Amino acid sequence: MFKQVKSALFWYYLFKFRRRVILIILLLVIAFFANAIYGDVVEYLKLKDRLEFLEIALISKWTVIIFNIVFSIYLILTIFKNLSKKKQNIVF
Repeated sequence: MFKQVKSALFWYYLFKFRRRVILIILLLVIAFFANAIYGDVVEYLKLKDRLEFLEIALISKWTVIIFNIVFSIYLILTIFKNLSKKKQNIVF
């Protein structure tokens, strides 16, 4: 019975915050693929002997990854913050 209640709560909150969950997953996938794209860019720059652009590529990669992770963490934290505000409004 407890498993059914946990499952029901999980699916309720997943459905309730589905847009935010999809956005978080999309941001993390973009951060994951930034590393793969960076590898291709490095290989291309090595083939063309344009090694002076490697620094720009590295900075761009980490900017994308850090921004996506920080924004995902912000979205996760604001989900719980919004829930606590709604609970406080219901009490009063």
